Formats: sequence, structure tokens, C-alpha cells
Amino acid sequence: MTMQTAGVAPLYLSIFGRTVSIECADSETRGLLMTGYGQMSTPPPSDVDLRCAVGLVDAGAGFTVSVAGRGELHATHVGGFLFLFEKELTIALEGLCPGLFFVHAAALGYGGAAIMLVAPSGSGKSTTAWALLHHGFTYLSDELSPIDLDVLAVHPYPHALCLKADPPPSYSLPAAALRTASTLHVAVPDLPGPAADRPYPLRAIFFLTYVPKAREPAIEPIGVGVGAALIVSNLLNGLAHPAAGLDGAIQIARAIPCFNLRTADLTQTCLAVRAAVEALRES
Repeated sequence: MTMQTAGVAPLYLSIFGRTVSIECADSETRGLLMTGYGQMSTPPPSDVDLRCAVGLVDAGAGFTVSVAGRGELHATHVGGFLFLFEKELTIALEGLCPGLFFVHAAALGYGGAAIMLVAPSGSGKSTTAWALLHHGFTYLSDELSPIDLDVLAVHPYPHALCLKADPPPSYSLPAAALRTASTLHVAVPDLPGPAADRPYPLRAIFFLTYVPKAREPAIEPIGVGVGAALIVSNLLNGLAHPAAGLDGAIQIARAIPCFNLRTADLTQTCLAVRAAVEALRES
């Protein structure tokens, strides 16, 4: 298989103070990555911290991805390509930024501070994040929350918000959303709320459990031990930190209020989260 080439200009991204160069062999893959990462695009830099290459493969064989010299990987469809690139980029960023504490979580801002929505994939955190953007929240990320442990602030990672299914009609997606066979992607300019352009101090962490038959959402505070254990179980780069990340998780759980969030009706859940965050602001 060979990669198609069409002399397309590279795409440059600025992420966590690092510069990423992406050589795009064709306009289609560049367009897909602009949808996903255009909010982080930057003019050509004088120096590059991470180099990537992507492109279409001939004979309709899909896409190729190479990040930081880790070898060439292949995806057969658009959804697979976006997933593969995101995974490889995240691994490379963990290596470039070992001081950050990478948690698998959505992050949103409210009143100048951040909250995190933590849950395994498929638990509804991206859908909840999408809905909260309709209720006065600011977008940091829907999937990756890098925490600076020195100041307990969350860095923004404003790639396209990705859902696995359409949300309820009251939170319908814009017509411009990119739809693949398995995912739906909303570019940052099409989000209903603004995107953060700086780190936000962390105010609260919500651990989501979706209970579709629940009559109403419930928010319950949890202790330091449980909170730290849940943070560690959703940590992506634990080996880069002392005690496999446990020390950092305990530090966070001691300083930041942690809650179990049982989600139900999406609007009621959003109102309950907003009320909880507003109460923390006033305390």
C-alpha cells in the first residue's frame, strides 16, 4: 500500500505548551484533523516538539497514521482513523509532558474554575458534558483532563467533542457534526458554549454512574480514600508519577471535593451539577 500525496500544507498544533507538526498527505485527512483539532492550530513554529504523519492509502484501503516515530499504523475507516490518531497523540503527549497528571475525564469550566466528569468510556460523560455546555459551562475537554499537580489546575484540551450516540432531542447536535459509523464529532466552533484558552483551577470532581431508570439524579460526597482510588483507576500515565500515581491522586482527593453523580434525566442532571458547583463557589 502507498500513501496518496497532494502537496498539502502541514498542520501545526499547540498543546500544553508543546508544538505538534502533522504532515498531511491529502486534503481529506487534513480536513478531518482540522475538524478534530483546529481549535489548537497555530502558525508554523520555529521549532517542533512532536512530528506526525497521516494520509489516505491507495485502493480505498483506509488511512495511515505515524506519531513520534512509533511506526506506521492503519485504519480502515474515518472513525477508526480519528480514534487511532487520538490514541497515538495522547501517548506521545504523556511522554512530552510527564509532569502533568493525565486523567481520563471530561473537563468543563464554570465561574472561572474547572470541574471534572470522570467515568469509563460509554458511561455518558461526553453526553453530559455536551448538555452542560447548554447550561453556562465552558469547554476544556470531553476525554482528557491533564492536571498540574503544583497548582491543581486543569489544562484545556479542546479537540472536537465526541459522542457515541445522538443525545436527546432537546440537546440535538448541529447539522455540521461529523458522523462516522460509530461516533459523532462536534468541532469546537460549533459547540453551544465557549472554549477555555488557559488552565482553570480545579473545583470539584464528579464520578458518573448512569442509571437510566432513576427518577432523578443524585450527588453524594465521597471520602478521600474512595476519591483517590477512583482517580487512580482513571489515570492514564500513572507510571510517570510516584507510587504509580497514588500520591498525586491522594493529593487531589484531599484538596478537591469529590462526589458520586448518579445521572438520570439529562436536564435534571445538568441543573443538579450546576447547583452543586454554585454551592461550592459560595462556601
